[in-house]
Amino acid sequence: MKKLIIIGLLIVSAACASAPETAPGKASIYGTLKAQSHKDFIKKSQNYDNGNGGYGGGSIFSGAIQYTKNMINYNKLSELYACLIDPEHKEETLHILEVGPEGFSPGSLALAPGDSILIRNNTSQTRHFFISDEGEGFQAFPPMGAGEEGRLTVKLEGLLELGSDEDDSPTASLFSKKGLIGKRLSSGESYAFENVDPGSYQVVFWHWRLGSIIHEVTAAPGESVKLDETLSVDRIIHN
Repeated sequence: MKKLIIIGLLIVSAACASAPETAPGKASIYGTLKAQSHKDFIKKSQNYDNGNGGYGGGSIFSGAIQYTKNMINYNKLSELYACLIDPEHKEETLHILEVGPEGFSPGSLALAPGDSILIRNNTSQTRHFFISDEGEGFQAFPPMGAGEEGRLTVKLEGLLELGSDEDDSPTASLFSKKGLIGKRLSSGESYAFENVDPGSYQVVFWHWRLGSIIHEVTAAPGESVKLDETLSVDRIIHN
């Protein structure tokens, strides 16, 4: 029987300045996840001019990223995800989303096929929500009237979009991968995957706009592996 974990709308990550205590015969993977501020790229644009008024190389039509003083400046992004990929993971997670006039909260989810999403429709009209992938994959939630909620078990994998038939926006971004165990963080917060079986794992760091970075990690019995990472707009890697 699957165990059920519920993730609500607020997740608080405890600081993890030192290695977590690890049970005998088990292992842990921990670290800090950050998102690099646009201020750093604004500084680049001021210190380096490629002839087009920005940093990044090539013309604006070449597809290169252009960093200028007009870019949105963020200091601390939320909805960063640290994810452990464990093929033996069998627990189901219930992810709760609320949607209102301003959109989904949270606006992104990292999950695994077999997890469920519960949507609370706080708009003033009936909505027909759906999940789609980059191909022809499609799943539909039951119709939800104003103030109602509905639930769906996710079967799709990859980079997904959650939207509704009634409106092109708002949408939520989903990252789905088999065996994924995810922790939602704000930039600079710490994560820990404690007391996992020794062995080799993928650790994926993801943000819906900054892309994903994957590390291969091997943890021996009794070992706590420290893995820090920084997501950045000039390190976009989609996997």
